[in-house]
Amino acid sequence: MDDKYTEKIRRLREVKEKAAKGGGDDKIARLREQGKMTARERIEYLLDPGSFVELNPIIGHMEGTPADGLVAGYGTIAGRTVCIYSQDTTVKGGSIGPMHGFKMYRTIEWALEMRVGSWWTNRVTCSSRDRASWAS
Repeated sequence: MDDKYTEKIRRLREVKEKAAKGGGDDKIARLREQGKMTARERIEYLLDPGSFVELNPIIGHMEGTPADGLVAGYGTIAGRTVCIYSQDTTVKGGSIGPMHGFKMYRTIEWALEMRVGSWWTNRVTCSSRDRASWAS
């Protein structure tokens, strides 16, 4: 493969890795101190293991807002496909920007087009206390 493309692929992987950390390690640590999960953890907790496919993860990286503060995609719950999004409070406190709102809208539109259910989560509903009650 041409070195130019190898470098572009390397850079894309780097941007995706950074987006996966949301607002960064310090903000994730602050959530953990509060007994809360990150947006991606909430999605992974709800969906069947390994089924989540994230859509548009690099939106907002040029502006310094990874995924524009919204993790969105599709996966399965008990084998049934669902579309899902989760607001990432580690990015701009979870505030809604233009692409954030667009991704919310598109996730619902995907669900309608695919004729599947849609889910959304936010950090208010996902403390460690909630996880304990879900498990019982």
